[in-house]
Amino acid sequence: MNVGEKINIEELKKGRDLDCAEIMNFLQAHKQRFWCWGAHKFIKMTNSALRFNVSGLIHTGHVYIFINGADYFDIYLTSNQGTIKAVFNDIDIESLFSVIDENIEIKRRG
Repeated sequence: MNVGEKINIEELKKGRDLDCAEIMNFLQAHKQRFWCWGAHKFIKMTNSALRFNVSGLIHTGHVYIFINGADYFDIYLTSNQGTIKAVFNDIDIESLFSVIDENIEIKRRG
């Protein structure tokens, strides 16, 4: 799936099993930074994908976290209508929070 396309739920069914509760606990462990996203409406979309809404400084819409066949995370930032705005592939667990945070709430300095 690419930027400008609609998110494809059928494609999100092709990954490994994702423990959504574990991922939510992981994200919420960063307390203040996590809640700055305005994160809400957590939905398990498939066995391998979690979706939630955010209202950040940089991105407002949905965040999809998908665990791919290589046991890495793919992150999709979409509009509320499901149009993909950004894609981040093969993210390891150590980088998961920072990749999401940098693209929802924090503006990188170049």
